[in-house]
Amino acid sequence: MGLSLIWLQAVAAFNLVCTGNSVSGRIDDFKTFEAKSPFKREIRVDLERMRWCDDECTATRPIKSFTETGIVFDLKEEAGLETWHMVNRESGSYILRVRGSEINYVRMDTGSCERAPFTGFPTRKF
Repeated sequence: MGLSLIWLQAVAAFNLVCTGNSVSGRIDDFKTFEAKSPFKREIRVDLERMRWCDDECTATRPIKSFTETGIVFDLKEEAGLETWHMVNRESGSYILRVRGSEINYVRMDTGSCERAPFTGFPTRKF
């Protein structure tokens, strides 16, 4: 493997250690929002393979999109559940929002991420 290929893989594959606060509650009544609780999440990212996983990393998922300034891990709306999960590559700001429209509920994790060495993905079974 050439030196430039090794460098490219190191740039494209990395972990993100994200910390911040999580809040949740009913959308129509901000008084019911639970107190902020701290979170720490480690996300493994491979931009070349367009895959990611988090925490225990038992399975990888496709990266929705990425640009020079952001990575969108998840952006979907299905069965009354809306998910928006992204990180800003310049500022390190992080957001995970899960909103249940049918149950009028939202959970939002906001914080910041720091780059760390890539620790790999799970080994394929076949």
